[in-house]
Amino acid sequence: AVSTIVAQSKAITKSLLTGWLWGLGHTTVLLIAGILVLLFRVQFPPGISNSFELIVGVMLVILGIWTLSKLKRGKFHFHVHTHDSKTHVHLHSHLEGPSHEHPHLPFSVGIVHGLAGSGALVILAMSTMTGVIEGLFFIVSFGVGLIFAMSLISSALSVPSILGGKLSSIIRPVFSVAAGLLSVVLGIFVIFGFFV
Repeated sequence: AVSTIVAQSKAITKSLLTGWLWGLGHTTVLLIAGILVLLFRVQFPPGISNSFELIVGVMLVILGIWTLSKLKRGKFHFHVHTHDSKTHVHLHSHLEGPSHEHPHLPFSVGIVHGLAGSGALVILAMSTMTGVIEGLFFIVSFGVGLIFAMSLISSALSVPSILGGKLSSIIRPVFSVAAGLLSVVLGIFVIFGFFV
C-alpha cells in the first residue's frame, strides 16, 4: 500500500515522512485498541481481524486503481518516436508539474492496516499481559519499531526513482505502474481469501 504512495516521490524526505505517517497511523489505532483492552477489558469479537483484512483488501485495490488512473489523467503517457527509421515507444511523465499531495493518506492507510493482521496479533498478545504499564510499553515499543521500519522501507522504495538522474522519468512511472498493479492483485487476493 505504501509503495503506491511513494511511487512518485521526488525526495527521500517525503518518502521518509510517508513511512513515518503510515507507522504513526498504525500505532495510533493499536494504542487506542490497547487502552480499551488494558484499561476497560474490552474483548474484541472473534473474527474481527478477518473483517479488517477484507477492508485492507478493498483499500489495496482502490489505492492500486488510484495509482494506475494517473496514466489516464496524463501524469504518465506513451510517446512514439522514430529515430534512424526505427520506431519505438517511450513511457513519459509530467511529474515535475504541481503536485497534489495527500498527507493524510499514509496516516489513514496506517490506521486501516493497524486494525488487521499484525495489529490483531499485538492486541491478542496484550490481552495476556497482567499490567497496564507493561501492555502500554509493549504497544509503544512495537509502534516505535514499526514507525522506524516503515520510514526506512518507504525511503528505500523511492531511492531508485530519486537517484536515477535522467532515468527517473522512466523509473518513476514504471515503478508507479508496478506498484499499482501489485496493489490491485494483492488486494484481490486478500478479498478472495476472505470469502474462501
